[in-house]
Amino acid sequence: MESVIRTRMRVASVLVMTLIVGLGPMARSIAESGNDDRPRHVAVSAAEKADYSESGVLTASGNVTVNDNSAPTGTTVLSGSAVATGGDGIASIDLGRKGLIEMKVDTRILLTLPPELIDVELENCGILTQSVPDDLSAHVKVVHPHTLRIYVTVGAVQVRFKERKEVTTVSQFEEKTLDDVTDINAMGNAVFTVDCNRRPAGLWWVPTSLAGLAALAAGITLTRDKPKSPNPVPTPPPSTALSPQ
Repeated sequence: MESVIRTRMRVASVLVMTLIVGLGPMARSIAESGNDDRPRHVAVSAAEKADYSESGVLTASGNVTVNDNSAPTGTTVLSGSAVATGGDGIASIDLGRKGLIEMKVDTRILLTLPPELIDVELENCGILTQSVPDDLSAHVKVVHPHTLRIYVTVGAVQVRFKERKEVTTVSQFEEKTLDDVTDINAMGNAVFTVDCNRRPAGLWWVPTSLAGLAALAAGITLTRDKPKSPNPVPTPPPSTALSPQ
């Protein structure tokens, strides 16, 4: 009887050891697989987040391109995109919480949207209007220094010119014509127009979209407590939408 019991115990021990040896690698594999999933998931999320950078939505009329491809109304404009208007082109880029950019004929920009900033490289200077929200700043770099007019509808901007050696401020309802402009900076709550065609000031900026009208209205509302001056910006009829000036 004792020998039978001993035999059964040995068989049971062998079975237990076999199970331990057989299941060990499997358990490690499962554990390692679980550990791998977490970093991989994090890496994918980070990549997805990087791919979905901030962007805007385009409203276009006439010849408008994004990255040298014809771009109709509704095109998504990603950070890092080049946007251009041809001889009959008008474009409006609604940047959501980052405001609005409007471009008229023969204008080309490179748009970058880092946090808390709207960065524009003005590669070809036609007519550009930018509406900057109160809590953000904007920088326009004039790639080829130009003689241009700057008109400010809301707030104020700082302008560098003469090889960045001179600086001036253009305030609300003020216009200046400056030589060799290189940089324009706005520190929030500003609407300004850059015009290299130097048309008469009263005709510079008629918003090309409903978003532009809203930006102008919001900007004027934000400055209602400041001393008032006559508004030189003409008021377009309610039906105005993307029409060349």
